[in-house]
Amino acid sequence: YERLKDTYILTLDKLKNALKTSGTKRVIYVTGSIDLNNKKTPYDYIKECGYEKDFLSYEDYKEKFGKTCVKDKQSSMHSIQQKLFNAQKKQVSLSIPSNTTIIGVTENAEILNGELLINGKENIVIRNLKIWNAEDYFPLWYQSGENNYNSVYDNITIDSSKWIWIDHCTLGEDKYTYDKVDTPVGKLDWVTYDGAIDVGRSSQYVTISWCQFFNHDKTLLIGYGSEYTGDEKKLQVTVHHNYFENCKSRLPLVRYGIVHVYKNTYYCDDRNNSGFCIGVGYKSKIYAEQNVFNNCKYGIRIENNNLSESEQGKIFYD
Repeated sequence: YERLKDTYILTLDKLKNALKTSGTKRVIYVTGSIDLNNKKTPYDYIKECGYEKDFLSYEDYKEKFGKTCVKDKQSSMHSIQQKLFNAQKKQVSLSIPSNTTIIGVTENAEILNGELLINGKENIVIRNLKIWNAEDYFPLWYQSGENNYNSVYDNITIDSSKWIWIDHCTLGEDKYTYDKVDTPVGKLDWVTYDGAIDVGRSSQYVTISWCQFFNHDKTLLIGYGSEYTGDEKKLQVTVHHNYFENCKSRLPLVRYGIVHVYKNTYYCDDRNNSGFCIGVGYKSKIYAEQNVFNNCKYGIRIENNNLSESEQGKIFYD
């Protein structure tokens, strides 16, 4: 088919340029390590936004932000957090256009420290890459009944898109043990990671195959919640021949989706702190077969036992 000449990519600037041409089918070969964060530190963003006089270091920012977090109240530093978050997002969130194939062709082919965003797109293949460490330096105080910080970036986010294939990739993060910050409601985790892959907002025909997932908490989410009513009868996703190690939960967690989960291997060794593998969420329909669970306390878990029969998800398995 018509496309740009095959493009071999080694640098961040070349990757961004290869993705810019609109209306073109493209195959991009990654031949090295690409840092979406371009080696910026959290304090680089603080200085970039003009807050170096307010915060002497990133640790100083975390300490001062923590002191403003009161249960069910917006932090008084919310506007500062949003400005810092947006500065990092502009750097690390990389939008993938339709009709794009990205393939790693060397042993060190990897895209690090950011998010691949597939939003409102179709016909995308991402293959043979390490996609690692999508760290949100400036997590939001989560304004709900929970006491929590909430990060945003996933290694890969798939929203309102269809015909997406993620294959033979390695995903995760350097750690999911978090730093602690003191707040008026106690010492809390400074949560800087969200999902490895999230699929939502009525996406369709997504396959995640032959991937390895390591060291992640909220690993693979399909469907964001009961309020996303447009997801019903959508979110057709296949998850097969993947390997999950030291992942705490959501392998996957499904809400609304129609999902086939087969021939995956789960190695927990209880390092997932007794989390769960396959989560059955709101109005989900899951067919799980020939999966292998090693030392996992909860291979399958119902997300919410208080739902009505019509709202409760269904799982069929062997």
